[in-house]
Amino acid sequence: MKRLPLTVPLGHREAPSDFLSRLAVRNCIRDMRTLAHDLHLDVQAVICGESAALARLAEAGAADQAALEREAFAGSPRGISIFHRAHKFSRTIQLTRNQVRICPACFREDLDAQSFQAEARPYRRAHWIISQIKTCERHHLALAPLGGWPPPASRSIRALSLRAPYACCRSSRPRPSNAR
Repeated sequence: MKRLPLTVPLGHREAPSDFLSRLAVRNCIRDMRTLAHDLHLDVQAVICGESAALARLAEAGAADQAALEREAFAGSPRGISIFHRAHKFSRTIQLTRNQVRICPACFREDLDAQSFQAEARPYRRAHWIISQIKTCERHHLALAPLGGWPPPASRSIRALSLRAPYACCRSSRPRPSNAR
């Protein structure tokens, strides 16, 4: 597989599906499913952390496959557990599939850190997908919902940053890091 003409740096603790989505935006492709189709990738395999899919994604995006694998959520063979970062969670853990939450300070730092199009700069940290996590471990701010979710099926998660109300940066308040 060839490397994409435009790439983005894999973010620290970025979920593989979000990396795929940012690559789509960076390459002016309307959504991650279209890019996945072009790359002969199964989106569900990327989301589920399948090694072969992550290897193809790493190659296309010039990323470290091991880093992608560390941040992937993978189910157990019988579907009773979820694994993330070598931690085993029961199926009772809730993943926020219907809402994107961000740390406003991380979001702002991501926007300021790169010089390519703004829509492809911010990224969601994989552990923010776990609904029981309520605060940013770095900034101790409450994770704020990003506006406009769920998007129409043709849009990527990254496209939300185009319409996202940056007001969420003003509305978050510090919380103790152990707050739930």
